[in-house]
Amino acid sequence: MVSKFEVVGGAYVFERPAGNDSVVTLTSTTATGGSWSSTVPIGAIIVKGGNGQFAQELASPATSGTFDNGDLAVSGSPTPDISNIQFYCGDPAEDGSDGSTTTPTTTATSSSSDCTSNWGSDWNYSWGYSTTDSYSWSWSWG
Repeated sequence: MVSKFEVVGGAYVFERPAGNDSVVTLTSTTATGGSWSSTVPIGAIIVKGGNGQFAQELASPATSGTFDNGDLAVSGSPTPDISNIQFYCGDPAEDGSDGSTTTPTTTATSSSSDCTSNWGSDWNYSWGYSTTDSYSWSWSWG
């Protein structure tokens, strides 16, 4: 995980990982979405709200974009407001840094990517993937 923001009193508040509070910046945020920019390429975003979550794997890693709650919609129910948003360098199901054991629904596939990130002052990782489902990881403890 590169960054996680919780919505508290209508504001998006950086939660973790420690040391990454200035990596992803959110702007023009509302309960239903906003814009983001990052100092590192982002490969996937998880939007959570109500009882649902949606993972969007970007077609190619990007350093800016938008997010919204549209994919949290459930037929016959109001679309919930966003409760938190998480940004990942690569596939969040493979990351595991948030302790989650659930695998979110992912849309779109990426052609290829290499990404390096810093989880604060202690953890560093590199991650790469391709459309042939080949993955490579490199981990180090500071």
